[in-house]
Amino acid sequence: MSKKINSAIAAAAGTIAQNVAPVATTAIAPFQAISMNLDISLIDPSPLNPRTIFSDEGIQELSDSIQKYGLQSEILVRPKDGRYELIFGERRLRASKKAGLTTIRAKCEDLSDSEAKIRAFIENLQRENLTPIEEGDAFVRLLDEPDMTVKRLCADLGKSEGYVRTRINLMKLIPEVVELLNNKEISLEIAKEFANYSKDIQQTVCKDHFKDNGYFSWRGISAKEFSERLYSRYMTQLDNYSFDKTECNTCEFNTLQQKVLFSFCSDCGGCQKTSCLQAKNEAYMVKRSVDLITNDPRVHLMKTTTSNKAVVDQLTEMGHDISDLEKSVYNYDNGPRMPQKPDAEESGDADDYQCALEEYEKDLERFKERCTELEYSVTEGKVLKYAVIEDTDVKIYYEKVRAETTTQNGVTVTTVPVVPAKDLKQKDERNHEICITHITKELKKVLHCEKKDFPKTEITPREQQFFHYILLSKISDKHREILGLKTDYSSKTTERMKYAANLTDEQKTMLMRMTIMSYCDDMYEYNCKPDSANSAIITEFSTLHFPDQANPIIDRYKGIFEKRHVNLVKRIDAIEKQAENMRIQSMFEAGALWKMPDGTILNILTGEILDENVVFHALPDAEIPEYPIEEQPEGDFPEPDIEEPQTEDEPEGEYPDDPYEFIPFEDAAM
Repeated sequence: MSKKINSAIAAAAGTIAQNVAPVATTAIAPFQAISMNLDISLIDPSPLNPRTIFSDEGIQELSDSIQKYGLQSEILVRPKDGRYELIFGERRLRASKKAGLTTIRAKCEDLSDSEAKIRAFIENLQRENLTPIEEGDAFVRLLDEPDMTVKRLCADLGKSEGYVRTRINLMKLIPEVVELLNNKEISLEIAKEFANYSKDIQQTVCKDHFKDNGYFSWRGISAKEFSERLYSRYMTQLDNYSFDKTECNTCEFNTLQQKVLFSFCSDCGGCQKTSCLQAKNEAYMVKRSVDLITNDPRVHLMKTTTSNKAVVDQLTEMGHDISDLEKSVYNYDNGPRMPQKPDAEESGDADDYQCALEEYEKDLERFKERCTELEYSVTEGKVLKYAVIEDTDVKIYYEKVRAETTTQNGVTVTTVPVVPAKDLKQKDERNHEICITHITKELKKVLHCEKKDFPKTEITPREQQFFHYILLSKISDKHREILGLKTDYSSKTTERMKYAANLTDEQKTMLMRMTIMSYCDDMYEYNCKPDSANSAIITEFSTLHFPDQANPIIDRYKGIFEKRHVNLVKRIDAIEKQAENMRIQSMFEAGALWKMPDGTILNILTGEILDENVVFHALPDAEIPEYPIEEQPEGDFPEPDIEEPQTEDEPEGEYPDDPYEFIPFEDAAM
């Protein structure tokens, strides 16, 4: 072997190595080594090196140290094809090159590929600066060698089997997760959790929750919370999902259909096709969200940092407003809980069951009363009703609104809850303002045109109106009433005035448009309201001269607004109808509604005449009493048959002169 090594050295370096190292042995294989000063240009890097990441800063620091103190430890090479292949010491080799050295102290050994892999890994492992990914890659390479097993590898390296298998499992990570780990943007524990899921799930989680520090970011959470979120969002047990699973019962990807392969699975079954599972659940969540706000327009759609992002995106694209939930869902009320009906078999004897049943009936009655009170509170704006988009479902929560008292300039101001319809109207108005703000901001960019694109058509009457409006906004208050110029300019004429006095029609047109464009550029877009003059100026002027650029901008933002506007208007109408129905129901329960001979409905407490169709829509099954009429001479208006409380000063049998006079609530017919 020494002759073979010496021949390779002579052919490659032209010198015979000196200081033959004594024979060395390890737990894996025996080695012989020759130490020498080797020409750096003859050394090639090895593809077997487990280290793949080299810090430029670290190389520079090592280079500075070598220049000052020299190289303290040798590198290891093996002869190959008349040159040398590096086994370990690539950082030292790079730093030596950077320090300007032409030779480096090296050991040369005749090693097989398997031996080279093991020596390289042991060397780097002893230095304890390999990344977990580099360790895992090295373990996989070593296990590719004949007769190498995990147990033997653990024994040779002094590592536990759990340690080795965990590092090997990291090889399942997609490049995006590897980059996060190498950049220390996630912990090793989180990377281990990632490795337990498919590449598709890893890709989705990286895209939705680790791409940036946005609202749905999971950066900075603990490994335990990350594990819980992953499990909650991407687990495949079908019973954990609320969508209709009729198709799943006979699906080939349901583990219940594969009992031979999945004898361990529970009766609920699991889905092996994650993409189908997620698509079905997302469709269910979108439909449930829409149904909730359609059936009860007082409901507010809400999202959290753990919400299903795909569902939020779909609902937003449909034009639905989704607000951020300020606190954790655990801080909100789930509403009254329906009592559980007792089971006759579990209750023991008949007497116990009867007692339990009576208690259940009382609890059920209290439950209904609480539900009614809660719904009235929601209608009055005292309680907010939320539909919170969670990981796999959409759930209802309630929040009590408290009146806030503040002091402004010594005056105490109390802010009372806003009723749902008013809140939605304010939101609709704000959406319109946001729409105009975006349009204004984008159109200002359009008006920054080049000279070749500047409008050259004749000025329109509307543009002249814009111009005059803008000029009026520019002049001072002192001159705003005068609307004229001084006659004596002989001693104050400037070059600008001379130029202005000799403008051609084309120049006047350009000047007018420049003024409009300059004014538009100075607009503060957040002050552009839907019906403001500024909004009209920039919109009409842009579409007149730059239609190809302006119209798509306007259509885009108006399209977004219209979707939201239509949804909000529907909810507002439904809320107002719902409130009117509840108002009519309250009148009916108070006994204040009477049916008049002409078919109209009279509120005897207020004298309000109600539309018959509206009343019967609110009270479809109710029987409204007819207004009592006695036989009287033709032409006389019948008086209401209502007993008035008698007083000492009023003879019995006399009625108020006005048959519609206000009747106290407690005296009205119930």
